[in-house]
Amino acid sequence: MEQFLIQLLGIIGMVLNFASYQCKNTKHLYLFQSVSGFFFALNFYFLDAYTGSLLNALNIVRGCLFAYCQSEKVKKYSSIGLMIAFIAAGISTYSGFSSVIATVAQVAGTITMSTKNGKIIRLGQLFGISPLWLIHNILCFSIGGILTESFAIVSVLIFITRFGWKNFIHAKTI
Repeated sequence: MEQFLIQLLGIIGMVLNFASYQCKNTKHLYLFQSVSGFFFALNFYFLDAYTGSLLNALNIVRGCLFAYCQSEKVKKYSSIGLMIAFIAAGISTYSGFSSVIATVAQVAGTITMSTKNGKIIRLGQLFGISPLWLIHNILCFSIGGILTESFAIVSVLIFITRFGWKNFIHAKTI
């Protein structure tokens, strides 16, 4: 029963993550992702994946910051501060390879999000962020995390297939 409840937290995080992409405005998207991060933080904590837990707790801050902050200058410096916090979290909770890849994924995610370029965000998601989190989630056996990152990879592949690889690569921004 305990394992079921732990996995349920990840499934709730996954559902909220999926729901975030249905939001009509970016503010609500970030807020849904913040709440999703809360459930994943709990999921990873109870799976003894403390780096993943702390990184997702910091995602709550990142989501709220991006949702409510209007100043691009503040967002830029806050993103740098968050990346430093992600690295500090990874170091302070280090437990091997899974800590390293989760930390790299978080820093990469913050960098790609700060570009506001859909092409860069999607490529980062496809070739870095989601594969790294997927490996982390397999290692700590977070079913919700595994499904979330698998969905993200498939979603980007579908987008690129619909758009066409050549069109996608040659587009300045999407």
